[in-house]
Amino acid sequence: MLFLTRFEVEDRLGRVPQAALVLAERHDRICSLAKAECIAARLPKTRPHIFERSGHMTFAEQDPVFQAVLRAFRRNQDTIEQP
Repeated sequence: MLFLTRFEVEDRLGRVPQAALVLAERHDRICSLAKAECIAARLPKTRPHIFERSGHMTFAEQDPVFQAVLRAFRRNQDTIEQP
């Protein structure tokens, strides 16, 4: 896990021009909710979503909800005009 402690890009997130969906899980012990909120706050075009009843593997724990959130984000991206 040493690579995770040395891979920090938060200071560059403000330069990401694309819309981003930041997914967080209320009960995640690997990536804290506070960390996800920090990432979301630094991205200029972000849509955060918190899965209230999931740990680290929402795609397995709540797959229908997970897929619905992804589809909704994708639908919204299709309607945004690109420069």
